[in-house]
Amino acid sequence: MTMDSREIGSVIRSAREARGFSQAKLGSLIGVSQASIQAIETGETARSKYLPEIAGHLGLPADAIGLPTATNEPSTQEVVPGPDFDPSDLGQRNVPVLGTAMGGTEDDERPIDFWLT
Repeated sequence: MTMDSREIGSVIRSAREARGFSQAKLGSLIGVSQASIQAIETGETARSKYLPEIAGHLGLPADAIGLPTATNEPSTQEVVPGPDFDPSDLGQRNVPVLGTAMGGTEDDERPIDFWLT
């Protein structure tokens, strides 16, 4: 399920308040400012690179905030690199990638996080 940044922020805010954490406390746990947590909770910051850490500190499953979940199933394909190894034999892998770009005005430039899937 795809969640927009406001939905993600709402889930995070509810979980944070249920744990009795202030925005400043949660921010200090993951090493960001209170303002960064506020921006995530209001949806101003879309897909922060800190979402996995936030989920961990709040006891949220990854999919509760729109993150992909890992499977614990071992690969059934054995690959032994050798002289005839062709990486395309591994098949296609879908891996989400987090990017950061600087945006805003000249006087108020800040990082903007985004996900590529």
